[in-house]
Amino acid sequence: MSEKKKHAPEYTLHVVHRKDPETSKPGIALVVQTVREFVSFEYEIPTESAMTGRTISLTIHGLRVPEALVPGKGHAKGFVVHEKLKGAYDLVVTNVDGMENRFTLSIHPTEITIKGLTRRPFIIPSSERVQV
Repeated sequence: MSEKKKHAPEYTLHVVHRKDPETSKPGIALVVQTVREFVSFEYEIPTESAMTGRTISLTIHGLRVPEALVPGKGHAKGFVVHEKLKGAYDLVVTNVDGMENRFTLSIHPTEITIKGLTRRPFIIPSSERVQV
């Protein structure tokens, strides 16, 4: 009898209010963080995002060794900031393998909610506080 392989998520998704680091304008940060914690370096997760109407596409490009090889411990992290988001949006997250997970974001000045899960998610929403 064959055993089914358990599928565990690799990333967590955090959506938080944050100023854009380049423009200093208020915005919404989509933060991707690994579930796994690394003990040698604080790896980066290169991310890319685009908007089409009320749909936000977020692509995860794997892990990258930081430019400054300072030893550190922690989760790998990457983020993008979108300005002027308010109301409901569809969010499509794509990983390196081309797999997609879909969510619905509801963005208000004091609260952000993330709904919807894919059957076998590689990324799960989290309400845990993160530094970006």
